[in-house]
Amino acid sequence: MGVIAKLLSPSSGLKGFALRITSSGVKSFIVETRISGKVKRVTLGKYGNLTVEEARKQAKALLGSVARGDDPIAEMKTKKVHAMTLQQVLNDYLKARKDLKPP
Repeated sequence: MGVIAKLLSPSSGLKGFALRITSSGVKSFIVETRISGKVKRVTLGKYGNLTVEEARKQAKALLGSVARGDDPIAEMKTKKVHAMTLQQVLNDYLKARKDLKPP
């Protein structure tokens, strides 16, 4: 999946905020920023599901968090991992290993 274009909005005043358009035509709002010296990209949501104003608010909050020294990407990953229950892990495992016989 190649990226056709990243349309930046200089009027928004948010460095790294963009609308990414892929070769398949999918349009998504993104934020690119540096965290611990590495460029990180966060997809905020798809165009149409999210308005430009909502995406700007999310981008501003995320960039503010980075400016305070936080790593919002790591926080999101941690929340996602902690949100999984043992039952969900078991279900995911069983889906991946359909050839196993039930106990």
